[in-house]
Amino acid sequence: MSRTSQMPLGCQRSMTEGQSIGGLTTVDRHGRPHTSVVSWFRSLDARTCAIAVDRRSRHYENISRENPRVSLLFFCDTEIFSIAGTARVALEEMQYPPFPMASIHVDVDLVVDQTLPDVEFAGPRYRYSERKAHRATVEEAILAELRAGHYGYVRRPEVVTDSRPGLHD
Repeated sequence: MSRTSQMPLGCQRSMTEGQSIGGLTTVDRHGRPHTSVVSWFRSLDARTCAIAVDRRSRHYENISRENPRVSLLFFCDTEIFSIAGTARVALEEMQYPPFPMASIHVDVDLVVDQTLPDVEFAGPRYRYSERKAHRATVEEAILAELRAGHYGYVRRPEVVTDSRPGLHD
């Protein structure tokens, strides 16, 4: 189990390609952890990653008002990495999501390779069902915005919204 203060290239690459899954844990002011699955994230460089977080969520509340310390568990293509760091709101309101999202940057303090020796791991992936296919376009726009790191303008892909009941859950 190796420890470092930078994300290895393999982890950065996996966070920037494909539809990987991770876990985000935040802690409230009472020390209670809150963990949930995240899929909208990108590596900005070896020491920073960006995550899209719903501004109505417990995660956002914890990071922005209570405790900026976070832990992430990323299931990369062939490796598993645990990341500890300090989160900050980089952009209060992302422009592409059809709901209130913030771009959270995590300054990485510690990366631990959780990969087990002699165990082959194939990172989990997800895909949208036909009923949720419209989310792929929204996801593309969100990931492009995260990838930009909010350092420059990103051309917004056309996002088609459909207000029919049940399509946005």
